[in-house]
Amino acid sequence: MKIRIGDIYRIHLTTCEWAKQFVVGKVLDMSCGKLLSYTTSKLLLENNANEVWNLDFLDLQQQVALRKLHNNKMTYQLKDKNELNFSKFDTILALNNLSITDDIDETLKFIFDHLNPNGIAIISVINEDDSVDSSHDLITKDLNIFSKTELEQNLKLYFNNITFFSQGIIRQKYGIEKKFRTKLRMKIK
Repeated sequence: MKIRIGDIYRIHLTTCEWAKQFVVGKVLDMSCGKLLSYTTSKLLLENNANEVWNLDFLDLQQQVALRKLHNNKMTYQLKDKNELNFSKFDTILALNNLSITDDIDETLKFIFDHLNPNGIAIISVINEDDSVDSSHDLITKDLNIFSKTELEQNLKLYFNNITFFSQGIIRQKYGIEKKFRTKLRMKIK
């Protein structure tokens, strides 16, 4: 798995803020690190989640965290990771997991197997489409980068109803304009 800890702060919390509008019921938050598990759980529990299970892919221990609200206070329990084998969730958050996993198919199968039939999976990726912010430092050669078409093909192997959202503005012409400006600068030099 390819993980850069600083990216969790820059991306994960912003995406959770957006995703909270769709979250309901029993939630599985699949993450790579525990850095924001408390904050994410609090945000989701305040917005239609009944309980939040935090599964940390980097944690070699055989436990997952379970958080609930009880009398407006968050409770915390450690559960055996094997309990996930028998659990289904109303919402699964997999924020940038596909971008860093070594096995995309295995990760999608895990999400599919643990999602209730009418559940919601919120899956985010770093994409390669011509977007205004595609040249930022988050895109490196060690990540799994997807175009919308590639992501859709992977998702259709498991899911029937797929809706795409974008955080930011995607402009198809941006890549052409950028190449033109780069060529022009080179000629001027």
